[in-house]
Amino acid sequence: IDALIRKMFHDGADSITLQYDRTLTNEEVAKLTRAFTVGVKRHCEQMYNSTSCRSYSSGKVLLTFSSTACDSAQLKKYREETLARAILVHDALWESGYLTGDMTQYELARAYYVWLCNNCVYDEGTVSSSSLSHLAYSALVDGVAVCDGYTGAYDLLLRLEGIECTSLFNDSHIWTLATLDGTQYHIDVTWGDQYGRTDLRYFGMSEEQSYQCHPWGTADKKK
Repeated sequence: IDALIRKMFHDGADSITLQYDRTLTNEEVAKLTRAFTVGVKRHCEQMYNSTSCRSYSSGKVLLTFSSTACDSAQLKKYREETLARAILVHDALWESGYLTGDMTQYELARAYYVWLCNNCVYDEGTVSSSSLSHLAYSALVDGVAVCDGYTGAYDLLLRLEGIECTSLFNDSHIWTLATLDGTQYHIDVTWGDQYGRTDLRYFGMSEEQSYQCHPWGTADKKK
């Protein structure tokens, strides 16, 4: 699933077509939809959070991904603007000396964590699924977000440094899982932004520490 999703991103598409040798049952379609929704949300920086699935009698299955915050044309525009802003941030931090060549991946990730906490505020209002605060765009361009906006922005900044990362989530929250200098850490930049100060307790957590903060499914925990 992840390989198919990555290829879709590489191709600049928003859908995946599968071909089976029979018609899928409704239960199979539902299971496939859930699995691909989990898969696409792991790439939070891409800002997809919804999956529709159409199954045909020929065995063809069409999965289409979208965001509840905007339509596909707007999302493409937001994605382009978000990447451009992330690159500007990346370049400015290196040029200023905030980031240096002798820093480890752990130190780079911590520096971006602090930067994002200092340059974004949590949207305290009642946020519907249609709010832009759910997007990395809002975190980087508008400086306001909720957890998926924070996490998507943070993951994008890490990816610009070549740091391997993904997103992990439960029913109410999402955060980052990153491999830094060969070790996997949980990083919750949303909880790290504590009303004007940065709380480093939520940076570089072990799996056990993270699970104490926000439990997730058993299957995901094993991964």
